[in-house]
Amino acid sequence: MTDRFIRAKTGLDLVDRVLEAQQEEYGFGFAQALDYVPSLTVPMFYAQVKNDVYTFNQKTGQNDIQLIMNAPPTEHGIVWIGPDQSYTIWYRPTV
Repeated sequence: MTDRFIRAKTGLDLVDRVLEAQQEEYGFGFAQALDYVPSLTVPMFYAQVKNDVYTFNQKTGQNDIQLIMNAPPTEHGIVWIGPDQSYTIWYRPTV
């Protein structure tokens, strides 16, 4: 996810260099939401632009938030925002 953001912002493939610089300067790498959201224990509500250039994956045809949103075992909802989206979807996990 972060690699697509860096490429979109800079137009260059600087991902490895940016990661290395961040690790040297701050002692940690990029945030990986999918490493942490499965352990959430509270309901979550997200708001996201559906075709956001930084979070929409052209290869899969879906927004990264869909992967993140479906990872926790809790209830979760999303409101898609944008010119053609203004609806809310709420999911309840089946037990």
